[in-house]
Amino acid sequence: MKELKVTFRWKEEESPSITSFPALVTNNPEDAIRDVNIVVFMLPASALQVFLDALKPHIKPGTIIVGLPGGPGFEFQVLHVLGDVGQQCTIMNFESSPWVCRSTEFGVDCEVLATKEILLGTMKVSSSLLTTIDLVGCNHNNVRNVRSADGACVLVN
Repeated sequence: MKELKVTFRWKEEESPSITSFPALVTNNPEDAIRDVNIVVFMLPASALQVFLDALKPHIKPGTIIVGLPGGPGFEFQVLHVLGDVGQQCTIMNFESSPWVCRSTEFGVDCEVLATKEILLGTMKVSSSLLTTIDLVGCNHNNVRNVRSADGACVLVN
C-alpha cells in the first residue's frame, strides 16, 4: 500500500498534513467501483461524461452518486447516461466543492488550499431513501429544512 499525504496550506498557519494508507488508488473503473456504495465526482463538468461512460457498466442500483460540484444539469446527465439504473440511484448535486485542492501527484500527494463551511445542494432520491440516508450518516438533526416535491428533496442549511 502506498502512502497518501494531504497537506493543508493555510496562509496564516504552518502547513499541517495527514498521512494515510488508502486501500486502493487506481485509474481502472471496474476496480475503483467494486463494492462501493457512494461515488463522488470531484471534477470539472467538462470531464463528467468520460467518467460516467467508464463507470456505467459497474454502477449498481442503490448507489449514491454525488457531484461536488455537480453543476447545472448534473442530475439529468447522470440519469441520461445511466438510464434505468440511474432511476434506482440517489443523486446528490452540490453547488460547489467543499475544498479548494489540487493533486500534486496522483495517489501520492494532495494539497488543500481552502475549505467552505456551507454547501447547498439538491437530491434526487432513490426508492430506498431511508437506507440511503443511513448510509451517508445523515439524520434529521443534521438538516434544518427538507422540502420534498414529487420524490425530490432540497436540503437547505
